[in-house]
Amino acid sequence: MLTSKENAFLRSQRLTPNDVYDGRGESQLERGEHAKAAGKSIVLAAACMRGHRLRTLHGHCVQCDISKLADQKRFSTAGLVYIAGSLSKELIRIGFSTDPDQRDSKLLFQSYGGAADWALLYSANVDDAGRIEDMARRRLKAFRATAEEIGEGAEEATDLLKTTFTRAHRALADAIGAGRCDKVFRARNRAKYDFAK
Repeated sequence: MLTSKENAFLRSQRLTPNDVYDGRGESQLERGEHAKAAGKSIVLAAACMRGHRLRTLHGHCVQCDISKLADQKRFSTAGLVYIAGSLSKELIRIGFSTDPDQRDSKLLFQSYGGAADWALLYSANVDDAGRIEDMARRRLKAFRATAEEIGEGAEEATDLLKTTFTRAHRALADAIGAGRCDKVFRARNRAKYDFAK
């Protein structure tokens, strides 16, 4: 079923033929759903313009762009989605972590976005944390902080928001959906992060 080049590619990505779902003859939607239900991370499908047949669950050619594999893994990873805030910079950050014990110390240690006063305001344990983080950020793209608003640290902090906790929480809650999370944390002082405009 797989060519020697396809097997070599899989090995280079630490995958095996057992990670591949044969979706030839199925629509993109069908093969993505069937592969996910079968626990497969790669789909064998019709060749792309370059002759490659290995694709993500969403139909992207992984041989043309291996970053699609990392994106797919990140989007389907279980973890905590969170909202953190900085009072000194009046910034909000939506993120996700697979290691909740290191999340707080990482934000503070790195002085993310030039702020040293990050506080965890909200977190929820979800199955597809990367996808939910991305959906929430897309809903808030009009509030992305500019380099001028961030100041020092702007070059590494491209995901900071100039918005309120309430608006960020609404976007994250909408992305999560009803009843799809557990182990929810809400900081008592989160109202301080509804910055006046």
